[in-house]
Amino acid sequence: MSNTENREQGKDIEATTPAGKTLWISVKGFPEKSANTQARHWFSQALFDMILYKAENHNAQLGIGLPDGVSTYLNLGSRISWFKEACGFNFFWVSQDGKVRKE
Repeated sequence: MSNTENREQGKDIEATTPAGKTLWISVKGFPEKSANTQARHWFSQALFDMILYKAENHNAQLGIGLPDGVSTYLNLGSRISWFKEACGFNFFWVSQDGKVRKE
């Protein structure tokens, strides 16, 4: 697992599902400076992570974790549904109170 505080590269979350499958999640946070531009860049990085993860282990379940309510992330997520299906990953939308909504 990567150390995000040190900006270390790697999978942000490595877990095992209840069914025993490998789960890798790329997590992006709240954009600060130039919020819309930064969110688009981070979203693109998360998509590239999905490509790399799929190449590394075709059987792993994949996901992107994003803060719920960030309009740029929500809009981009809805626009790439075809890629989400083709690559086979899920979005994990995390609310301010810590609740996670899987899409």
